[in-house]
Amino acid sequence: REECLRTVECYDPQKDTWTFLAPMRTPRARFQMAVLMGQLYVVGGSNGHSDDLSCGEMYEPEIDDWTPVPELRTNRCNAGVCALNGKLYIVGGSDPYGQKGLKNCDVFDPVTKSWTSCAPLNIRRHQSAVCELGGYLYIIGGAESWNCLNSVERYNPENNTWTLMAPMNVARRGAGVAVRDGKLFVSGGFDGSHAVSCMEMYDPARNEWRMMGSMTTPRSNAGITTVANTIYAVGGFDGNDFLNTVEVYNPESNEWSPYTKIYTF
Repeated sequence: REECLRTVECYDPQKDTWTFLAPMRTPRARFQMAVLMGQLYVVGGSNGHSDDLSCGEMYEPEIDDWTPVPELRTNRCNAGVCALNGKLYIVGGSDPYGQKGLKNCDVFDPVTKSWTSCAPLNIRRHQSAVCELGGYLYIIGGAESWNCLNSVERYNPENNTWTLMAPMNVARRGAGVAVRDGKLFVSGGFDGSHAVSCMEMYDPARNEWRMMGSMTTPRSNAGITTVANTIYAVGGFDGNDFLNTVEVYNPESNEWSPYTKIYTF
């Protein structure tokens, strides 16, 4: 609440330990990140002084250091970031001119080191969950201004088009998304009045959403990810406090539990 951070932490599930890595060059919040060709990219966000950022940086694990990447075409924060087919996409977001919810979609080519525009979204949105599945890019929920959305769009890079898919059961912004066994799992977020703990699963073969087991703690803007076929929820905001806790999803029991066990991979 007082300042944006540069700090970066790395989790080792085999040792069940967190360690600090080299800090980012720019303090930033309200951003997403993605892994492209073995390197971690962060782009845009906010520096805490009401300035949306156009700068980005790339983390190289071999040397434990960050290097700048070419600036975005427009300053923005709360945008979705995702790697797809060897390129990096940034979708939606909000800009420094007060427009909360953009349709803009830009793509970064790491070979030419340049950003270009691609087809815009059907619905302007920020604080959306974004991920890749089956060669498509999905953008899920978010908000159009402050009105939370349950709509979902899918981008086809072959013909540069966005298509509206089946909507979620719960409208939310600030949710997290993970991929497991060819399906999307969207967890947490903010529904317009409070942080939520509910999770739903999307089956692309059926174009259907189904409610699943809820997290033990409401979390908006948490990190949701899959490691070794296990879904983790990390940190977030429960409506009152920022969280440093981690929980894990068990698909066999369809239940979440606080993460205490050390898994062997």
